[in-house]
Order: sequence, then C-alpha cells, then structure tokens
Amino acid sequence: MAAIGLDRTAFPLVVVTYPAHYSVTELEAHFVELRALLKEGRPYVMVQDLRASGMGDDAVSRKKGTAFMKEVEDQTARLCRGTVLVVGSKIIRLALQGIFALTRPAYPYVILEDLDEAMRWARQKAWDTHPLPVTPEHRVASTARSHPTD
Repeated sequence: MAAIGLDRTAFPLVVVTYPAHYSVTELEAHFVELRALLKEGRPYVMVQDLRASGMGDDAVSRKKGTAFMKEVEDQTARLCRGTVLVVGSKIIRLALQGIFALTRPAYPYVILEDLDEAMRWARQKAWDTHPLPVTPEHRVASTARSHPTD
C-alpha cells in the first residue's frame, strides 16, 4: 500500500494525494501530519486529490476519518481558507456534493475533476480572495513549482 501524500512545498497551498488503497495505519499517520499542520496556526488552502482513492474503502477508515474531522473542526474552520476536492468519479462527486449540502463546512469549497483547474482555484483562494502572509517572492516561486506552464 502507498502512503497518503502531503505536499507543503508551495505553502500556503497544501496538496494531499490519496492512493487507491491505504491502511488504517497510513491514515492515522496522515492525521498526525494534519494535526501538526493545524498546530502551526497558519492559514492554508487545501487541494485533496481523490482521483485514485477508494475514499476510505472500509468502515474502520470511514469511522476514523469522521472522528478526525470532528476533532479538528474548530481549528479547520479558523485556518482553512478553502478546500478543493479533485475526483474523477461522477458517483463519488455526487456523493460528496450530497454530504457537503447536509454539512456545510465553515470555509469555501469546490469539487472538481481536473487537477490543473483545482490548483488555479486554490491559488485564487490563497492569494487573491483571502490575504495570507505570503511574500511576493514565495508567490512567484510557489506558482512556478506548482505549474511551470502557467
């Protein structure tokens, strides 16, 4: 199984890549990384690439994910400037839209199919819509690393 990827090289953009399958141990390790991110207390925008993911293949993973989201709900509401979920499956996209319709997050979100479009949305949230403590040099370097063709 592959680990869940957490890329902070273009902070305040945080890109999480979920593999097709991951263990409960890998999921818990991911939660440790996310807790550390939240503990820093710095605003961020998250891109969650779920295109390969089975979205928590088993009941244990789903239960742990739900408990984690509840645990960090207040911190996330305070620090998250936006989340974009990238999904390839129309069924998963519809399921997520239903979930978000019932439990609206305290931050802007969008569900998209294309990673490039998701990165553009995230950069917009990070640098234009919600001012963050980002230097112009970091903005240029981060944008160049994220999308060299932009």
